[in-house]
Amino acid sequence: MYKRLVLNALATCPPRPILSLVGPRGSGKSTLIQEAFPEHPYLNLEDPSTRQRALVSPDEFLHAHRNQHGIIIDEFYLAPLLAQALKKILRQHTAPNSFVLVSSQQFFLDASLKDYTSPFTLLPFSLLELKSAAVLAPSIDTVIVAGGLPARYQTTINPQSFYPEHYQRCLERDLYPLVKANNHHCLLRFIHLCAARTGQLLNLESLAAHCGISAPTAKKWLQLLLNSFMVFLLPAYSPRPSANAAKTPKLYFFDTGLLCSLLQLNTAQDVLLSPLRSALFETLVISDLHKQFCQRGKAAPLYFWRNKGGTALVPCLLAGVKTLHALDINTAETVQSAAFHNLTRWHKLTKQEAANSLVIYPGENLQQRSTGTALGWKDFANLVDKLEALS
Repeated sequence: MYKRLVLNALATCPPRPILSLVGPRGSGKSTLIQEAFPEHPYLNLEDPSTRQRALVSPDEFLHAHRNQHGIIIDEFYLAPLLAQALKKILRQHTAPNSFVLVSSQQFFLDASLKDYTSPFTLLPFSLLELKSAAVLAPSIDTVIVAGGLPARYQTTINPQSFYPEHYQRCLERDLYPLVKANNHHCLLRFIHLCAARTGQLLNLESLAAHCGISAPTAKKWLQLLLNSFMVFLLPAYSPRPSANAAKTPKLYFFDTGLLCSLLQLNTAQDVLLSPLRSALFETLVISDLHKQFCQRGKAAPLYFWRNKGGTALVPCLLAGVKTLHALDINTAETVQSAAFHNLTRWHKLTKQEAANSLVIYPGENLQQRSTGTALGWKDFANLVDKLEALS
C-alpha cells in the first residue's frame, strides 16, 4: 500500500470520541482507516445483514460492538439513525476515536455531535503522494489521463478499462438509487455535460436546458455529484458584498482520470491534442490544491476572482494566514510576460505584492519575475507546505 499523507494528520488530531473520514469511492478510505486503527473491529454497512441490524435497532447495534478500542463503521451514511444512537452513548462514553465513521457520501452530523468529531477527507492521490511513491509520470498529460485513484496504480490495468468500470460502480451504488430509473439516461447526459464544462462558471439553467430537465432537478443532481465527491465548486472571491466581481462558482472534477474517461480521452496524446487541455490542466491544479489541504486535515481556503465584465480572471486565490496568494494557470511550456497580465491587474486592484503571485505551468523551471513567479507543475506539488512555512 502506498503511504497516504493524511495519516500524519490523523495521528496528531485532537483526541475526540468520533473521527470521520469521507471521500470519493475508490480513494482508499477503508484500507487507510484499518491501517490507522488495526485493533478496531471493522463493520461495513454495504453488507446487507450488517446494514439491516443497524437500521432495525441502532442502539443495540452500537452496544453489541462496543469494546475497549473502538469500532470502524464503513459507509455510515447508509444508516442515518446511528447518529441519534451515538448521541446517547457519548453522554457517558468519550474515549478518543471510539467511533471511526467512514463514508463515500458526504454526511452531515448535527451541531450536538460536531464538537465530538475530528473530520477528515481523503481524496485521490495528490501529486506529492504520487511523487513520494515514485509513480508520478514524467509527462503532465500522462498524469492527467491516469488520474489519482489508488487502484489505478496497484494493478496493470490501463485507464481505458479501469475508469469505465469505476464509473459504473459509482453510478450503481451512489447515484442510481437516488434517481428514478426513467431518468438514468438524462443523469448520464448531465454528468457528461458537467465533464465538458470543467473549469467553467456553473450554469445550472444551461445544463438543465441541454438535458431536458428542470432547473430544480439539475440543482438536485448537482448536489448528488457534490455529495459523492465526483465534483466540487470553487467559490468566487468578493472582498465585500458590493464588489465588482462575479459571484457564480466554478465547476471542477476531483479526479482527472475519471474526467478524461467521461470525455473519451484515453491516452496522453488525446489530452495533448484536446481543445479542453487548458481546462484539464486547470482542473488538475485546483483539485491538487484541495488535496494538499485535505492531507493536512484542513479545509481548502480556495477561491477565484473574475470581474463582472469577464475581462480579468485569476483562476485561484489561496487565502493564507496574512495574505491572499494569487495563482494563474497556463498550459504553455514557456511562460511569456502576457501570462502575468491578469495577476498584474489583480495587484493594482488589491494592492497585493507581486511576490504573492504565481503562474503554474507544465514546464520544469522556477522563474522569478518582477510580476510574480512561474512555478513548474512538479514543484507545485508541495506548494501549500512552502506557503505555510513562509507565513
